[in-house]
Amino acid sequence: MEGVMFQSLRFVLLITTFLSLSSVALAQQQVPELPDGAGKELVADACVTCHRTNLITGSTGYTHERWENVISKMMELPDPAASEMTQYLAANFPETYDRRPTLVAGETEITFQEWNVPTLGQRPRDPLQTPDGTIWWAGMYGSLIGRLDPNTGEMQE
Repeated sequence: MEGVMFQSLRFVLLITTFLSLSSVALAQQQVPELPDGAGKELVADACVTCHRTNLITGSTGYTHERWENVISKMMELPDPAASEMTQYLAANFPETYDRRPTLVAGETEITFQEWNVPTLGQRPRDPLQTPDGTIWWAGMYGSLIGRLDPNTGEMQE
């Protein structure tokens, strides 16, 4: 019995030490700063609440319209705030072309269809289409599972 308790205690101490060292390492990582400008505080308050700044600073950027679209997938903002955030992001993180894919020669046709999920900001991910055509996804920040009937567009979470 003592051997089992000693092993359990040793395991707990090992995990505690690992978690402590991991916390220190994460705290020491450099987080990129957002550039100064009108809208910076809005982006810091709204976006950086859920995302690290490197998701914005390390992105390939977007046009004004695409930033508008990205924001609308995550939250609803009153117009003055949405406009200021979009302007800030488009001005400081414009679309770049340095990481665009190389096109493949030959005829290829690909189509994508997007749907907005009912709960904004849930970070839908890991879609899976089952044999009956239903598409399932995990709502990471919403702690939910959703399903979509692509024929009707009906969604349930």
